[in-house]
Amino acid sequence: IGLIYRNQVITRDSNKTSQNSTHKQQKNMGFLEVGTPLEFTDPEHQKAIPHVKEHGIDQLLHCYTTFREFDGDCAPFLWGDEVEYIVVHQKAEEKKTRLALRAKTILEELAERREKEPNLPAKWAPEFGEYMLEGIPTKVYDNSLHSMLDVEPCLRARWEMVQQHLKAGEHLISMTNFPLMGVGEFTEPPYPAGGAITKSLFVPDQAINPHPRFGTLARNIRLRRGGNVCIMVPMYEDENTKTDPKRNIDAHPRNDEIVCGGCGGGNVKDVDASQLEKEVRHTPTKFFFAQYWKDTDLVRARYHACPTSVHPSIFMDAMPFGMGSCCLQETFQMKSIDQARHTYDQLAVLCPVMLALSAGTPYQKGILAGTDVRWMVISASVDDRKAEEVPHIMKSRYDSISAYMSNRPELLPEFNDIDPAYDQNTYERLLKAGMDEILAKHFAHLFIRDPLVIFKERVYVDDKATTEHFENIQSTNWQTVRFKPPPLNSGIGWRVEFRVMEVQPTDFENAAMLVFVALFTLAIIDMDLCLYIPLSKVDENMAIAHEMDAVLNGK
Repeated sequence: IGLIYRNQVITRDSNKTSQNSTHKQQKNMGFLEVGTPLEFTDPEHQKAIPHVKEHGIDQLLHCYTTFREFDGDCAPFLWGDEVEYIVVHQKAEEKKTRLALRAKTILEELAERREKEPNLPAKWAPEFGEYMLEGIPTKVYDNSLHSMLDVEPCLRARWEMVQQHLKAGEHLISMTNFPLMGVGEFTEPPYPAGGAITKSLFVPDQAINPHPRFGTLARNIRLRRGGNVCIMVPMYEDENTKTDPKRNIDAHPRNDEIVCGGCGGGNVKDVDASQLEKEVRHTPTKFFFAQYWKDTDLVRARYHACPTSVHPSIFMDAMPFGMGSCCLQETFQMKSIDQARHTYDQLAVLCPVMLALSAGTPYQKGILAGTDVRWMVISASVDDRKAEEVPHIMKSRYDSISAYMSNRPELLPEFNDIDPAYDQNTYERLLKAGMDEILAKHFAHLFIRDPLVIFKERVYVDDKATTEHFENIQSTNWQTVRFKPPPLNSGIGWRVEFRVMEVQPTDFENAAMLVFVALFTLAIIDMDLCLYIPLSKVDENMAIAHEMDAVLNGK
């Protein structure tokens, strides 16, 4: 029995992890395979989009019909974590700390070491930033006290593993976001901002991991949107706060070069901030989190306002500001699809609480923010919606869930009070194949998104042997919790991933967060907890969780 994390099969006995299993997993989760990525505007990519979506549905249905009766002792409660880290370089003589762009080399060295030492306590995977490492346990945890007590030592062992592969002056740190991301020369080696991938005014393309998936994601999100992403968070104001008076954002010498993707590529001079403020007439909190109040007019105004704001804001323009931040995630194996669906719903209610409790991002772009968490930054950094899709599609593809999914009678219709957009074709096909209405709408909601990374060599695949087209859609719907069907030929059950927490500065704090959520999940299962509140209230809690000191003051 094992759990799958990205491109590795993690088993209870690390000696049973085989190269063959890893190869199977790479085929199952094809999004980390290397091939020739297609650019979004390429006619070949556009032609492949409907094919990938149609066959993604076929693959989902094959998986569903194969595993919907998967139940019982063959799927015990197992879980594991994913912790992301940052590598920094310090130059003592300059008293400066920069991001060390060496993740690819460090990961290669760790992989070579693992070939010689297969019983190491952790495995490592690439992440979006070329300064980021993602650590996962070699052995999964179970529900025993001994297993819970193993979490902190396992985290500590990861530091010790990586430390042996760092150069003089380099350090592995556990921090949600690098405070000076986008400020001057903040990488080692230094590079000028921008490049063909992001076209950013503040961040160099070299900060992105060179694996083709990551750069392709960043480029194709920008191309699909029709311009750079628009990330704005409220600024913490005091007597020394300086803003750009024309746009009400942080003062920066390159602000006149900003091109607003949200306005269909129009220059910021086309937007009148004072007029916007008269039209919106909402508090700053509601302006920045309009999607959580189901306010379609405000969602539209927020999208088209970029980069002007009704409240002094920190402006960012590229995916590394969001996906280059670190988080704390864990995945739980359930004994059945029904148990997974119920647990998914209950954990969704917990998400705003754990986001506020783990808050660790009081700054962006070298400026103190009026928020304490990273979530809205990541959400905006991958917002590929076209202007005509807003506000029909209310949220970015990285955001809170928009529907509960349990098939139990405790899920009353009034709890599912958001009414999200969904793909009608997907919905009808799933219903016709025997999937119930609630689950069909869950997956049909995911399929309103286009596939962003299509490899030329992997368009035509065997739908009975792989789920990579389904995973293409599933893996780029980054929500607070994720419902994960069993991978083919793996012996793994239905799983739920808890994705909202921010990484903490110490092993003890990270272990405390992970173990608490694991114990809470066990309580949901063993005590059959039912925590439903209207999902719109969960969304409002997500907005409140962003506020300063929300864990103490937010209600």
